[in-house]
Amino acid sequence: MISKKLSPERKNCESPLCVRETFSEVLNHSFREMNAIARGVEARLDLLTGRSEIVTQRTIDIGRKLDIPEEEILKWSALRLTHDSERNGVITGITKLA
Repeated sequence: MISKKLSPERKNCESPLCVRETFSEVLNHSFREMNAIARGVEARLDLLTGRSEIVTQRTIDIGRKLDIPEEEILKWSALRLTHDSERNGVITGITKLA
């Protein structure tokens, strides 16, 4: 795994500085992979917990208290629902593969 991620110069490097930099490269790659996995898990949890719907409803409630015109709130709500539905479809499709 390491040799695939490193430049050819680093594959045979044995100096302490080079070893430390090589280790850092591997950690950075692993860190990015773990963050990508975490984003997928968060997206899946959002589908299961309904967090997005709660955020939408609370935003609408606050908008009304701030006297934002109802027409604007309804337009925003429809756009948000469309966006969430599209995103959820993508997430569902991806997580079925896992």
